[in-house]
Amino acid sequence: MEIMKNFLRGLAAGIAIGYLTAPRSGKETREQLSDTMNGMKDQWDEAKTQITGLIEDVKSQVGISTNELADKAQDKFDQYKHEANQTKEFVRNRYNDKVDDLADATKAGVDTAEENLKI
Repeated sequence: MEIMKNFLRGLAAGIAIGYLTAPRSGKETREQLSDTMNGMKDQWDEAKTQITGLIEDVKSQVGISTNELADKAQDKFDQYKHEANQTKEFVRNRYNDKVDDLADATKAGVDTAEENLKI
């Protein structure tokens, strides 16, 4: 940014020196200088508008990219959450099956012990 400022200052100084040393009348030089400065202002305004447009384009593209990344991250999170819930259900069912098997075996053992004690 500093380089651009220095370049523009040098350009303005060069133009000013060129106009001031040109072999024209003062009125002619002032008119030409005014026209040149107005042209430069118009060019500056146009460049500023273009740069502002480019900045807005980049902002919107970055926003889209950010939103796309957030969506992908959310999708992956949802996928892993779903897989974790499935695994949790699988483990819970296996655990409950084992507990049921153990309870059945214990009840069968108690029933057998009761029958043996009745003899």
